[in-house]
Amino acid sequence: MPLYMDIHELGDVTAEDVAKAHVADLEAQEKYGVNYLKYWVNENCGKVFCLVEAPDRETAARVADRQPDFRSVPRHTHKR
Repeated sequence: MPLYMDIHELGDVTAEDVAKAHVADLEAQEKYGVNYLKYWVNENCGKVFCLVEAPDRETAARVADRQPDFRSVPRHTHKR
């Protein structure tokens, strides 16, 4: 399955908010046919990075867009 780096603008959310959003993504991943592998928060640049296996870019974005506090920009990194 292709691997995507989902990039979010951090905005006014905290690292704790990001952790909660990641748990929600893990709970929903089976419904969407994706697999969340890892996430990182970079407060200096104001971004959150989520590494996710998804069938396509649109599906990766659809899952991420469930989180109203994060603007999502899925980036395709590579196919395995």
